[in-house]
Amino acid sequence: YYEPFNSPQYSYLNGQVNGGLLTWNDVGSSGSGVVVYPGSLTGIGLPASAGNSIYFGGYGLSARFSFSPGVAVNTGSLYYSFLLQVLDSTYLTSSGVFVAGFNNTMGPQSTQPSVVGTRLYVRSVAGGFNLGVAKNSSTGSDWQWDSRVLTNNQVIFIVGSYAFNPAGDGNDVCRLWLNLDPSTFGLADAPAASLT
Repeated sequence: YYEPFNSPQYSYLNGQVNGGLLTWNDVGSSGSGVVVYPGSLTGIGLPASAGNSIYFGGYGLSARFSFSPGVAVNTGSLYYSFLLQVLDSTYLTSSGVFVAGFNNTMGPQSTQPSVVGTRLYVRSVAGGFNLGVAKNSSTGSDWQWDSRVLTNNQVIFIVGSYAFNPAGDGNDVCRLWLNLDPSTFGLADAPAASLT
C-alpha cells in the first residue's frame, strides 16, 4: 500500500480514503486528531516525494488503516516504511513514547491499541532524540534503542518489518532500519538491521 496523503490540506486524516481504498480511522479517546499537512518530505536515494504529509503531536489521537476486511496476515513478513521529521523534541520524555507499528484490529477504536508489532519509539537524549523498537511490548526494558543522536528537522528514512515464525512458537522477529544506504536498495538480501 502506498499513501500519498492526497486528502484536502489541513483536514483530519480520520475518514479519509487512501489510494488502496482503505479508510483511515481515529484510535484513542481524547486529544487532537492527525492532520493532513501541505508538502512532503524527501529522502536521500528515494524517488521524489509527491502529495502531502501528516502532522501529529503531543498525546492526541492516533490513526490507522486496516488491511482489506477478512484478510488475516499471520505468515510471512510485513513491512512499513516512511520518512519521519521531528519538528520539536521539547516535550519528548527520556523514557520514550510510541509512534508507529502494526496493529491487529480493524476500524476505529476508543482506546490506544495494546497489540502493536514492530513498535517504533522515540525518546529524548542529550542533544536530540533516539529511535527504538519493540516486537510487541509497552514495557520499557523490552525496547531496543539505536545509539545515534538525531536532531530536530532531520529527515529520517525508517523501514520496519515483522516476520512471523513458521513454527508458531511465538518467536516472531521484528527489525528496524534507519537511514538505509541507497546502494542497498533492491538487493536480493536485506542489509543488517539497525535494531532487532
